[in-house]
Amino acid sequence: MSAHPQPSAGQGFSQMPDPARVVLPSVTSAPPGPRPDVLFIDDERIIASLVPTLRDRFTVTVMSAVTAGHFLQHTRPALVIMDIDAGNGAAVEVCRQAKSLNPSPAVLVITAAPEKVPDALAAGCDSVLLKPFPPNLLHQRVGRLLRAYISGMGTNRPRPDTRCPYCNHVGVTSFEFATLRWDWYACLHCRQVWLANCQG
Repeated sequence: MSAHPQPSAGQGFSQMPDPARVVLPSVTSAPPGPRPDVLFIDDERIIASLVPTLRDRFTVTVMSAVTAGHFLQHTRPALVIMDIDAGNGAAVEVCRQAKSLNPSPAVLVITAAPEKVPDALAAGCDSVLLKPFPPNLLHQRVGRLLRAYISGMGTNRPRPDTRCPYCNHVGVTSFEFATLRWDWYACLHCRQVWLANCQG
């Protein structure tokens, strides 16, 4: 299938504007404090420009997926944010490792490729944010995810009665919105993604 599956004819959707992509120098942790700890995994440093928008509220550490696995053996952040478009699948493995911890952090996955989302969902990610997106949306999603996670939930929504249009399996996951009327869905049975009407 194509990298960006489309809805049927006459049912298009609008994309968010592409944010300015500025590569910043390496970012280190903010001084210790009562703010929640966030581990930001970005192998290519492409979205590191978004980190300053989080540092007003969180203590942020940025590193690659290769070093994040070792970091998680000794540190328990409240939230792990990862870009899964780089690193040959290493970020998805880090997601799986993070969700195996007890207690486990919330995991937010960022990607430009919706077809990669089923693997991240299978690894246990709690939320998905599709690129491109405006910087303020990351800040809003982080706040929403952490609030939901207190109740043991993420922003992904299981749809146990919805049928996959590809393999006919009943039980899928809605993981991201495209517009006010359209959501992204994924089937973990056949690893397909598609756009369909929001279910509320």
